[in-house]
Amino acid sequence: MTAYFIFDAEENLVCERIYFDTLTLLKQLIGGLDLRNPRNWVLAARCVRGLLKTSGDKPHPALTRTTPPAFAD
Repeated sequence: MTAYFIFDAEENLVCERIYFDTLTLLKQLIGGLDLRNPRNWVLAARCVRGLLKTSGDKPHPALTRTTPPAFAD
């Protein structure tokens, strides 16, 4: 995960952007499961389904329609 923060001259938070790697998150969720054991297949499928639910929606408009900061020269 990486997080970027932009502050103005008065040190007020102007923008925050967070990025994360979905594949790494999936590896961490199901990495400890023994997928050769059929009892763990249901749990692995639930993890994948939950991860797909969080990544399929469009972002909220308030996150994409931001006003760029006016920096002084």
